[in-house]
Parts: sequence; C-alpha cells; structure tokens
Amino acid sequence: MQWRHAGLLAVMAAFFLFFSNSKLTGATVSWVGGSGDWTSTGHWSTGALPGPADDVVINPAGSVTVTHSTGNHTVSSLLSTKAFVLSGGELAVFHSFIASNTVTLSGGTLSTTMMVTTNGTSLIVDGTGTLSGVTVDGILDVGNSAGGALLTVTNGLALNGTALVGNPTNNYYGSIRFAGSQMLSGVGKVVFGNNCCNNALWLTRLSILGR
Repeated sequence: MQWRHAGLLAVMAAFFLFFSNSKLTGATVSWVGGSGDWTSTGHWSTGALPGPADDVVINPAGSVTVTHSTGNHTVSSLLSTKAFVLSGGELAVFHSFIASNTVTLSGGTLSTTMMVTTNGTSLIVDGTGTLSGVTVDGILDVGNSAGGALLTVTNGLALNGTALVGNPTNNYYGSIRFAGSQMLSGVGKVVFGNNCCNNALWLTRLSILGR
C-alpha cells in the first residue's frame, strides 16, 4: 500500500502549503486517540476545541470515526483521513474540507467553501442533512448507497464532481431540495437512479449555470 501512503502525504503536503501561505494566525489542531465526538476536548491535541482560526487534522492511527453531533463550530480548514459523521449541529469550515475517507451527513448542516473527496470516497447523505454554500469536488451520494436520502441546499450548490441521486440498479431513492431561490453551478453532473417517482432535484426559481 505504498502508493496510498505516498498519495496521502502528497495531499497533506499540498494542504499545509496552501494554508500556510493563505493565513497568518491560528494553529494546527489534531485529533488524538480513538473514536469520539467533536465536542470531547480530550480528543484534541490542544485539550480544547479547535476554533475559527485553526487548521484541523484528523489522522490518528487505527480505525477511527469522528462524529459531530451537536453545537455550532467553525474552523479554518479540515483534513480528514478517517470516517467522519455529521449527525447534528452545524460545522462551518471557512476554507476547504478535504476527506480521503467517507464523510456521512445524517443530520445537521455543513458549510464550507470547498468539499473535496479523494481516494474514491464520497460525501454520503444518510437520511437528511443540509449543505450551505458548498462547492463539491468529488462524489455527492444522495440515495445511492443509503436509500431514502433527502439533502437540503441553502446558499447555493456548486457541483464539480458527480451527484448520485438514487441508485440505478435497485429501488433506492434520493432527492435534493433547494430551499428558496438558489443557484446550481459547476461543471459536474447529476446521475439519477431508477426509482420511478422520487429521484429528483426540487427546483424553485433555480438559476442553472454551467452544465
């Protein structure tokens, strides 16, 4: 698995180079230990929750899942190589959220300038959740692997990857609902599943840019 290790190092190097040149304050705050909730201060390298100026790295050894279940938290950037679950509250990432492992949105709101999934992973909506002003560069899974998914979009959605709405080989369904007047932009694509009645983009006075 040397290629995976080299690829991860390349992503992390680019991540730190970009943010070291783009911001002058804040610290790198790392997740330590095993699985746990974002609000558990003992899991952070500083012994305190990361703040708006901090770059967050979730890359401990072993199989780990980090869950954000409650509260409103803002960080400068987030790099995660481990499973991440947003089940409640709001997580705002001012710059980029880069993930090389599965990110599951099962409630709450994710707000970030850029959501990047690498290594063939996806941003999976399991149940319901909200994206606020997000650019998705990667796979957005709304009902492909977890049927009955409903994603709400506020403040626009830029899609530069692929949105899987429902599943093409079974009866799983998914929907993306744009709350109010929204803008859908980007150069990505939407692939609908085979459910006859439920796979949809709910468009309300929607401006579509790109293709």
